[in-house]
Amino acid sequence: MPLQWVWVKLKHLHLYLMELVLDLRNELDLHLPLFQPMPLPLEWYL
Repeated sequence: MPLQWVWVKLKHLHLYLMELVLDLRNELDLHLPLFQPMPLPLEWYL
């Protein structure tokens, strides 16, 4: 596997994880309106 390919896949995975985290945050905000934490970097969620 070329390194370039691995890098592209990693970036796609990262974007996908970010979207998942945002979706989870939206769900939490819907159910817990008082729960409004500061946005955290992605690393905090992993």
